[in-house]
Amino acid sequence: MSFIARGARNAFRNPIRTGSVIAILALSMGLALTMLLARGAVSAKISSVKSSIGNTITISPAGAQGFEGNGSTLTADDLAKAKSTANVSSATPVVSARVSNSTTTSSSPDGSTTGTTSLESASVRPANDSNRGGNGNFANFTPPIRIIGTTDLTNKQILNVNNFTITSGKAFDGSSSENVALIGKALAEKNNLQVGSTFTAYDKTITVAGIYDTGNTFTNAGIIMPMASVQNLSGQSGINSIIVEVIAIN
Repeated sequence: MSFIARGARNAFRNPIRTGSVIAILALSMGLALTMLLARGAVSAKISSVKSSIGNTITISPAGAQGFEGNGSTLTADDLAKAKSTANVSSATPVVSARVSNSTTTSSSPDGSTTGTTSLESASVRPANDSNRGGNGNFANFTPPIRIIGTTDLTNKQILNVNNFTITSGKAFDGSSSENVALIGKALAEKNNLQVGSTFTAYDKTITVAGIYDTGNTFTNAGIIMPMASVQNLSGQSGINSIIVEVIAIN
């Protein structure tokens, strides 16, 4: 035990040296603890970012603005390229159209026109509409109803929502060209529609196959139909956007 006693005596013979060693050890332990805490915080932040970003990408034509793009569209070849890209699990095409129960059609910024419908819009106007527009016409403006055509009717990313539930009726084959539709809850209530009801759009009769609810008033005011049906009704041949889902990498 004499060597232990000698070591203890030597440790206290030079207080400055002993204090320095203790300070260095304390600093090292403190830095190690800080690094462990920082690593945990960074890992948690990365996990949070991954969960908020998800694994979906929206492909739109160059210069696209808003829902309707800028006049150009994607093609079937673009869809095929997206589907064949490495680490892509699915690619869903989207075609957009608009309808209004006004007797005249109106042009959008991309040059497309709005078709006519028997439905009344369920979009909510801002409470201060009467104070906007300068000439007072804005208060009388009713937003058109958006129709989304796609091959995957229940893909939540098409509406950019977290929740999508068919409350009555059922989804149909998105690859068909039938004039059938899923109607948003707000639009159905506004027009007293239920499963089996019909309405007109682009001078054609559309049958309500189901009613959906996203929990959002804006997205509940729209219509979802098979892509080929929307293209036939609106006279479009291209694709407005492609929703791509990539394989998640942990």
